[in-house]
Amino acid sequence: MFDAHANDLRPYSTVIWHRVVRALIYTIAFIFLVLVVIGNISNKPVLREIYFLKIDLADIIPLSVPNAVLINSVARSIGLHDFYQVGLWNFCEGYEDTGITTCSKPEPLYAFNPVQIILNELLAGATSV
Repeated sequence: MFDAHANDLRPYSTVIWHRVVRALIYTIAFIFLVLVVIGNISNKPVLREIYFLKIDLADIIPLSVPNAVLINSVARSIGLHDFYQVGLWNFCEGYEDTGITTCSKPEPLYAFNPVQIILNELLAGATSV
């Protein structure tokens, strides 16, 4: 008869070593999970660098296009920020030269809607007659 466990006998020190390595890997993974959960909540040095998605609108038109610098500066003049960062709880927006300017209020079950946010910023300066 074939015994499946006969060849699976390892020394006790090897078993302990594997358990220690697995515990270390789980601890590191847990630390990264905590960073993801608290990332992008506010404009703090470490937290502002942890995000799920970053939409960069600073140089949306390539410099090879004529008048690209002018076109890219128009985006800022009509109310768009240079970048938008999305986290688990909220989003932050800012400019390349100044960094993050504002972050939305953290809320549970947050859903990022870039179209709505960009339209709100574009329409913020508009007035109806």
